[in-house]
Amino acid sequence: MIEPGQICRDNTRKTFRIVIVLEPSSKDGKLRVCRWQPSPNPSVVDGRWSAPCALHEHQLDPLPADFDLTTLRGQVVSAAKRSIVDFGGRVRWKVGGSAFDPLIETHIVGTVRP
Repeated sequence: MIEPGQICRDNTRKTFRIVIVLEPSSKDGKLRVCRWQPSPNPSVVDGRWSAPCALHEHQLDPLPADFDLTTLRGQVVSAAKRSIVDFGGRVRWKVGGSAFDPLIETHIVGTVRP
């Protein structure tokens, strides 16, 4: 079982995409996850979390604890981790509102792994 707070590779995508596990889903055999949406600007290593969705556990590969954070993929993982650590272990995503007054939902995952 993949624990909440684990960053995993999303195998449903052809390119390297990561998700964070929030909790078990109400659907049998699935986990509730948020996908990391990287910034469209390639010169900026930044991004945001999308709204949660449910994925089967076999569609996810947990990243190892010794994942190299100095590579381009590692910088993406590092930016995703920073977005959680900066808010005290909370994953935040936008659910609506305006650019000046966005509606934000959060979920506490605590410690982020790897």
